[in-house]
Amino acid sequence: MRFQFFPALILIIPAVSSLSGAELNLRGIGKISGTIISETRDTLVLSNALWPSLSIPREHIVPDDAARVPGTVSWRRSLMLGTAVFSGNSSLTTLSAGVRINRNSLWINEWDFSFTWDQAWEKDDISLRQIRSSLRYGHSFSRSVYGYISTDLTHDMNSNLDYRLIPLAGAGYWLADRPEIGIMLEAGGGWRRDVSAADDSQDNAVLLLRSSLRLMFADNATLEASVRWLPSISDPSRSLLEHASLLTLEILQGIGISMEYRLTLNSPAALPAKTVDHGLKTSLNWNF
Repeated sequence: MRFQFFPALILIIPAVSSLSGAELNLRGIGKISGTIISETRDTLVLSNALWPSLSIPREHIVPDDAARVPGTVSWRRSLMLGTAVFSGNSSLTTLSAGVRINRNSLWINEWDFSFTWDQAWEKDDISLRQIRSSLRYGHSFSRSVYGYISTDLTHDMNSNLDYRLIPLAGAGYWLADRPEIGIMLEAGGGWRRDVSAADDSQDNAVLLLRSSLRLMFADNATLEASVRWLPSISDPSRSLLEHASLLTLEILQGIGISMEYRLTLNSPAALPAKTVDHGLKTSLNWNF
């Protein structure tokens, strides 16, 4: 059924607005609920108790800043430049640079890529180099439930780590997902491969437990915090616990400053590295 039957919608919107699933705000009509069963660049197909298949042009959907509009594609890109202070496996101040790209077809699909590079020099030699990159894809099944796959790659000289590769898959649940607060829990599993600078390698199947919190204090201040635990299935003595906190303050349109704290507990660490390592990073961000 095409969308030209607007007058009939006015009469039956109250009957469907209480249904679970996606909720759309239509220009000049009001809100209608149902399940998004397919989408294209220009059209969403909604299914509910009254219509098994209702085609809705995107141009008739009113964007709502307080709630996600299914299928609406948004991009977030940011560049970062700053300094970081590491302690634990090192006591150094580094230059830091990074990029993050996020493509989100809200309620449907999300891609997220991030890359950071921290480096310090002592005379003509590199005294510390840490590289982190991650790629993640998520698919939402409902307002609260989603699945995802991801892969992380880390290189850390001072942790005696040539590289650490962690592919993961799992599911997550949003306990709260509003502009002012977001609380999320994830569970899953995957594989962890550590290769030391001496070319010693260790492979372990791992479980994943992760929690995340996002708070918006004002229009220009946001705090994000997460904890990720990766216990080994095949070797109970091995585990990786990571904590990250990020405070961001927007000072101009698209320009902000941020402070990030990271804590890593790797048991056991590759000798001669320590089990506990942490760093504090201050940076200038450009979001576009």
